[in-house]
Amino acid sequence: MAFGRIKELFIQQGRGTIVQEDGTEIPFTRHDLQNWSDLCFYTRGQVVEFDLENSPAGPRAVRIRLPAWIYPKH
Repeated sequence: MAFGRIKELFIQQGRGTIVQEDGTEIPFTRHDLQNWSDLCFYTRGQVVEFDLENSPAGPRAVRIRLPAWIYPKH
């Protein structure tokens, strides 16, 4: 599990980039979002929680979600 902020978000293209605290940029696609119903809460600068997965192109963010302390589920 890792944390970062959304640096870029291209909803129509279905992709974006998360930047970690150390400055590492991690790409993602819309298919990597854990919960599509939260899509309206994803904006540039939004803190997100995610898992890292290795791919042939390098690490990528998967199972991206809003941290419970930001948007608690009831």
